[in-house]
Amino acid sequence: SEKYQRVKGSLATFVPVPIYIGKDTVTPIVTSTPLRPGPGFLSVQVSENRIYWGSCKPNKTNIITLVENPEDVYSVIIFVQVKSATKEDYTPWTTGNAMQKHSDGSFSYKLAANSTYGRNHYKNSWILFQLVATNEKGEEVGRTMIYTNAIALSPCM
Repeated sequence: SEKYQRVKGSLATFVPVPIYIGKDTVTPIVTSTPLRPGPGFLSVQVSENRIYWGSCKPNKTNIITLVENPEDVYSVIIFVQVKSATKEDYTPWTTGNAMQKHSDGSFSYKLAANSTYGRNHYKNSWILFQLVATNEKGEEVGRTMIYTNAIALSPCM
């Protein structure tokens, strides 16, 4: 069971409670969750949290974001990196892809497992991503946190 603790106004964090299994103690690693994804962004949603490369489905996920000031945002760029699920090993970050802009202030991107660089570097991995909003001059006007455990990636078995 987790206990809740109020920290710095409205940010709630978990306080891990040790779990005893025989003589061993297991304490879950819990990080605080920000209320918003980052400056300039209101929300980020991922349609599929596990995708497969190969012929299995689901083999893609939709990432949808809502920006805070749509009139100031010309584009949102998604940067992607693949990380091993078992060790600290990563592929390089991509150079970025433009997300599709919608009239309601949202942007979307279809991330396909079969075209994700580094998909076959590890048997099981995580797709890390970060979104960067820019204005018409190409200047940064917003940036999300780096999402580390939002999309699991595995080969089709």
